[in-house]
Amino acid sequence: MKETEVQKKILKKLREKGVFCWRVNNTGIPDPTCRGGWRKQTGYNMPGMSDIIGIYNGKFLAIEVKCPTRIHNVSDDQDSFLQKVEDERGISMVAGSWEDVKITLDKMRKIPYQLRRELRRDPFYRRCSKAYIGFDSNCDGRITWEHAITYAGKQVNEWWAIIPLCEYHHSVGQKWQARGDLDKRFNEWVALSRLFNSSDEYIEEMKKKYPKAFNLWVIQCSNLIEKYGEFKHGQRYQKRS
Repeated sequence: MKETEVQKKILKKLREKGVFCWRVNNTGIPDPTCRGGWRKQTGYNMPGMSDIIGIYNGKFLAIEVKCPTRIHNVSDDQDSFLQKVEDERGISMVAGSWEDVKITLDKMRKIPYQLRRELRRDPFYRRCSKAYIGFDSNCDGRITWEHAITYAGKQVNEWWAIIPLCEYHHSVGQKWQARGDLDKRFNEWVALSRLFNSSDEYIEEMKKKYPKAFNLWVIQCSNLIEKYGEFKHGQRYQKRS
């Protein structure tokens, strides 16, 4: 399959999934008056810019497309562009097929629009979780959303499983990339505490929806309470003595 055919298929599948994306033309413009029949593009395209650009789950998306037999044939400029996107916490990849893209995106589940809208309306998601409950006030950077719980290898898209963190406590962004204070156990404690402090009807609903993980979550939450103490939504954190 030719590279252009792979690009078309990936774009088609992404748009079917509702992903905002487009193709970047870096190959030049046909011009019979120019040597070789092609005129170099002028403007503000960056060297090595990926073939497909878009936004997925609020993150910048860059896909460098290659035909399956040339999947490793990535230029220095292309590799540098992909690295810059990743450094800024975007999603970057080299793909030789739609399946390559799907595997990567499935690991980074998109928050459904309806759920995203509900989270935006909830005051809890306007501040970092650590500052909100009084655990730590050393926040820095914008508020991001962290999937704190996984199920069957995928991030759980439920309101309780997604928590707000500043860039410092999420270890993201140009300033705090890999240098912040990410504590996944704390994030799991907040998420599971929110689940088990919800209504009995909702807890039963989650038990039916996630039968293989539910009992493990009960044990996990109990162990985290031993470490961090009790937490109820809206209450300030009281460190366990």
